[in-house]
Amino acid sequence: MIMNTITKIAFAVTVVGLCTFAGCKKADAPGSDIASQLGADTSAIEKVFESAPAEIKGEFDQAIAAVKAGELKTAVSKFEALAANAKLSSDQQQSVKDFLAKIQTSLTESVGQAAEKAAEGAEKAVGDLKETIKK
Repeated sequence: MIMNTITKIAFAVTVVGLCTFAGCKKADAPGSDIASQLGADTSAIEKVFESAPAEIKGEFDQAIAAVKAGELKTAVSKFEALAANAKLSSDQQQSVKDFLAKIQTSLTESVGQAAEKAAEGAEKAVGDLKETIKK
């Protein structure tokens, strides 16, 4: 009886673990979809920085490359550093602020979606555990 219960609990823990890890592929990780969505939307900000001086353009190119690579943490820090550059035109400053806001909004939405998926997976795992224990 005790071994049967222990076996059921071990099985349930395994199911929960598999559900957790199988449901979080790198492609589903927060940030990957955002980067691709923002990557498609970089044309407007890239146009604003086309004629920027080489120093500013270099910083900007690094920030955009980070977005396109899905490295949003790096991108945010590079855009924040760029925003602090006193040599930016008012259009460039506004574009950077708007783009940072877009990244933050997208990240917030992505985290919310990931939390919903995790909650659904947890509910299913608990249901499966209850069914396993009943048997």
